[in-house]
Amino acid sequence: MNKIKVLYDVVKVMRDKEAYNGVIEAAVSKDEVQVAQFTNEFSKDLAGGSTRARITSVVDHHGRQLKHESTTEFSQKDENRRGAFGHCGHFHGRLRHGHFNREAAGRHGPGLKGRLDWLLAVLNALNNLKVDEQADKSLLLSLDLTDIPEELQSNIKERFGHRQHGPNLGLKELHSIENGTLACRVNPKNEVETLALKMNGKILGESDETHEVSCQAEIRFSW
Repeated sequence: MNKIKVLYDVVKVMRDKEAYNGVIEAAVSKDEVQVAQFTNEFSKDLAGGSTRARITSVVDHHGRQLKHESTTEFSQKDENRRGAFGHCGHFHGRLRHGHFNREAAGRHGPGLKGRLDWLLAVLNALNNLKVDEQADKSLLLSLDLTDIPEELQSNIKERFGHRQHGPNLGLKELHSIENGTLACRVNPKNEVETLALKMNGKILGESDETHEVSCQAEIRFSW
């Protein structure tokens, strides 16, 4: 099965969608004890320009369970001004102007060589991507995180251990990825139904001690 063709068809269908509805769920455990849980029920109408998100989070802060619930609604005008889901607008702006490419290339050196090194890392990950057809004609795309290049693993480590969130969990940064998978289920209409991440590794605490960490996250779309 042609993996490039599969990805092209999926991206094209998802790009042409006028509305997205679904839920994001994530949980993080440290030394086999859950320290954070997050749920986001979202609805985004691209045609009408409205977005709604209902967010629930529970964080263990030095033994205390801190729970937060909020519902946010805004229009396209608000989104243009402050960015969808807060930082997502910032993300799209950086992606649109190529900042991520420059940052990625910068890890390997400036200029064309740095960009080509990053492209090789992405192509390597694509080469390791597995595509399996299921009995119901849906497709399961999966990637073993230990098979991806160190460059992409470093990117995951940086985003997982972002210092804006670390102090609430008593964690600093992801030290290593021991095992994990990224799996995407695509229905026969080339629509993404679920995107799931499972990862186990080691993380540094506030005093640079090492802890076992596991993370599970899933996005489920409703079409």
